[in-house]
Amino acid sequence: MNNYKPKNCERCGKQYIPVNGRQKYCEGCMPIVCKERQKKATEKYRGIHREKRNQASKLWRSTQVGKEWYESNHEKSKEYSKQWYKNHCEEIKRKSKQWKNENRAKANQWQNQWREKHPEIAKQRIKKWCQEHPDEVRKLAKIWRETHKEEAKEGGYRWRKENPDKYKQICKRARAKRRTLGFYPLNSYFKGAEPHHINKNDVIYIPKELHKSICHNVHTGKNMDAINSLALNLMKGGS
Repeated sequence: MNNYKPKNCERCGKQYIPVNGRQKYCEGCMPIVCKERQKKATEKYRGIHREKRNQASKLWRSTQVGKEWYESNHEKSKEYSKQWYKNHCEEIKRKSKQWKNENRAKANQWQNQWREKHPEIAKQRIKKWCQEHPDEVRKLAKIWRETHKEEAKEGGYRWRKENPDKYKQICKRARAKRRTLGFYPLNSYFKGAEPHHINKNDVIYIPKELHKSICHNVHTGKNMDAINSLALNLMKGGS
């Protein structure tokens, strides 16, 4: 019998006496490592032969034996799949995200195909996501409008024609808000300028591009310090 020196397990760090010179893991970790290796090998094989396995599965299901098995075990298989998904939810999400990042074009193509087949479900899911992530929706909408100015303008005109009653209500609300504001200009009008309220009474004329560069609201105070600072600097520089 060979007498080997004690070694530390590469997985848990525990000291053990190996039975051969190539042993790297203790007796407790050995079956766990073997199972992990087998799992990785199975995943690799399935990834390489995915199309082949799918075709074989479809072919088997099309046979009489496959149809009978599927009909008799459909509910059982469904329950098993649900339970397996619950137990491996995080792992599935991680792998799904990784695959989508690596196969972006294919993932988008499949997503579009699914949406065409299930328009109502897709609409409900999108609506739910928008309700749960309002800040993200605003950011994405702003980015889209900046990169698709002509399409956004056409879409706005089209929406107004299709929803005249809603558009009238929006205009009424906007006019009602404006009536509460005073209008006392602190500088003179110039070509391409827009009036900007630095508060609820005083106005400074600033270039349209500058006025649209920062989203602000005089009623809520959102970003007013930033836009007012630019407007006052411009007025001082011009005077």
